[in-house]
Amino acid sequence: MNRSCAGTFGSHAAVWVTLTLCGNRLGPTLQFGYLKLRGRTVVQSTESSRAGSPYHADSNDAYDWYILQPSTFELLNDDEKDSLERKFVELFNLVDRGLVLCRSRRTLYSVEGKAEGSGVSYTEFYLGIERPTAQETKGMHKAEKEARSKLAESAEPVIGSDFFNAELAAPPNKEKLISESADHLLLLEASGQTRIAELAMLYSFPATIPEGFLYEYFPLVDEVVFKWEALDQASAVTLVDRVKNRLTELASERVVSIRIHQKLAKVERLAQGVGSSAKLLRFWCWFLYSAPDPAGLRERRKAIRGVARRRLFDIDVPRFFQRALYEYRTSGESSLGFASLKPRYVDTASASVFYPLISEELVDPGGVFLGTSATGSPVLFDPWAAPNPHVVILGETGAGKSLAVKLLLKRLKARHGADLRLFGIDPANEYVNVLGKITSSANAVKVSPGAELGLDPFRLARANPGSFRPEDVSSLLSEFYLPRDESFEALSNAMRKRVFDFGAKAKSVEKFCALLRAEGEKDGTSRTLFSYLEGTLAPPDSLVFSGDTPKLEGDVVFGLKGLEETRVGSGNRLKALVMTLLSVYLERELFSDYGKGIFFVDEAWLFVDYPATMGVLESLARQARKYNKSLVFVTQRPWDVAKSGAGRTILEMAATSLLFRQRPAALSVLEEVYRLREEEARALLGAEEGDALMRSGNHLLSVHVQPSEDELAEFGTTGRWLAAEDQEEEQR
Repeated sequence: MNRSCAGTFGSHAAVWVTLTLCGNRLGPTLQFGYLKLRGRTVVQSTESSRAGSPYHADSNDAYDWYILQPSTFELLNDDEKDSLERKFVELFNLVDRGLVLCRSRRTLYSVEGKAEGSGVSYTEFYLGIERPTAQETKGMHKAEKEARSKLAESAEPVIGSDFFNAELAAPPNKEKLISESADHLLLLEASGQTRIAELAMLYSFPATIPEGFLYEYFPLVDEVVFKWEALDQASAVTLVDRVKNRLTELASERVVSIRIHQKLAKVERLAQGVGSSAKLLRFWCWFLYSAPDPAGLRERRKAIRGVARRRLFDIDVPRFFQRALYEYRTSGESSLGFASLKPRYVDTASASVFYPLISEELVDPGGVFLGTSATGSPVLFDPWAAPNPHVVILGETGAGKSLAVKLLLKRLKARHGADLRLFGIDPANEYVNVLGKITSSANAVKVSPGAELGLDPFRLARANPGSFRPEDVSSLLSEFYLPRDESFEALSNAMRKRVFDFGAKAKSVEKFCALLRAEGEKDGTSRTLFSYLEGTLAPPDSLVFSGDTPKLEGDVVFGLKGLEETRVGSGNRLKALVMTLLSVYLERELFSDYGKGIFFVDEAWLFVDYPATMGVLESLARQARKYNKSLVFVTQRPWDVAKSGAGRTILEMAATSLLFRQRPAALSVLEEVYRLREEEARALLGAEEGDALMRSGNHLLSVHVQPSEDELAEFGTTGRWLAAEDQEEEQR
């Protein structure tokens, strides 16, 4: 797609055709009769815009409504922009009659429970799919009526969640209409205050339209509406051919303006598209804006027209159609009889410039304050507003990632209270030490080498038969106890066979080892397996498997720092083992209901050498979404995590990522996984503490994480212990 710099967005040469400019000379079939009420936007037409009737009483109830998720646009690369626009154009192939509604709203936000200012603006996006009219239903064949009835009874949405995370929604609330005049309305707000509202329509378009241009009006208006109807191909081809023939005739005259040749070229391009795969749409685009008094309304009208004129658009207020437009109708009854607003025409490919689902700030209604964007606007984040609630937080030591996690947990907990449960694995005890500051229902468990954990894999398999199976038990034992040499595959297969052969008799690791030892008296393979598993019978491993499992009351975080003291084999082996078993154990509690919950894992890079651990985390992430649970995955070494197939899946699966300052080794991974431009990735090398690049769904923005003074005192860390550990690791 060809783009040129046009303000904030690129531009696109669309095929714009105002077919009605030729008036009645288009031919008797269209039968246009113009009625100039004000400006050039209104016509009285005997052409039926519906089968069988020139008038259709649209209303809020005439649509099936969906709410759509927006995206940022300015920071996206051309491929990403094209992808969003293609998805938008797909809508016209799915829906013949509908509208997109963009509504400006305000919400209050708070930091530490204190309201900040008067609030922040955000935009809601609705898709309305028009239902068949009574006249159309009456003309349907019996089989078609039955098919539509079955579809309605099945409650299957016409638009799937893959279309901008679409969800079926109730009709958007509208302020009560008190009275109407020819060119304005009087509305009653929920607060009891009245507002004067005006609806104005775009009726003339320049040859080159900036992509996403409707976004420029969002700060100035209450609503933006884009409504369309798709013509069937036969009607579209006939209409375009007649206009083309008439323009060809005019262009052949001795004296002809350059505009006629320009229009003819456009219509010829339009004819090529409509004659092949593109549809022809007739459309209307209008704005609603309001103010408490006439002076305020004039100021808003002036500002809107100023934006329109800078882009060479024309805008006008159609008299006698204010109520109709307020009710999303483009035709209505007046003292002049039935009349319709004149449509414009565009092919589906060119309609991509109307892509409206743009929000350059991240303001999730009900979200918690995370910090400020590059423009100074508050960032309000709700993990559950994204396509999935999983969050990946990446950054080197001292970049601010741990502080961001603590702020996010604390503020989400304050927002949801007992309706949100927290579970966490904390390898460095960063969170267990401050858990009481995060939640009032804290249950911090510091795991030490001398403590019994009761995490026997055979018992966990019996408690979680659907998610942790005997083959998982054998894989775990193989990974943590068998040698990683050429014998591993054969011994691993033998381990799996013994687990299944012993069946219910192997009630615990201890019992399984006893069975192996007994069988080993006559079987060399069992004897070999027992020799490798014998370490499970002695501390610290035996303590991991023996005893009672920890109680899961309130918000639970397990701190594993104490396990470093053992230094059994690799310093991280015992941590990884406990981490894996704890994840399996917590999974049952996590998925016991559909309430909101967060499971977070810090310094996940410590476990990438253990496929069983990463596999458990990947499985947990895949299941968590359907149970309304969020996985918060934190690491300082994305390049290590991405080497693991399961780790890479987790990085790619999360709908939200916070990328703090990075090391050079991380750049190629970030560019590939998060589709960052090279300059964006390199900017992360020198990012200040607390600065991050945030991607949430289709949003991409810079954010500065902002703690209060109290939170900084409670949660601020230097990360020196980890920096020293990194140096040791690099030297090794």
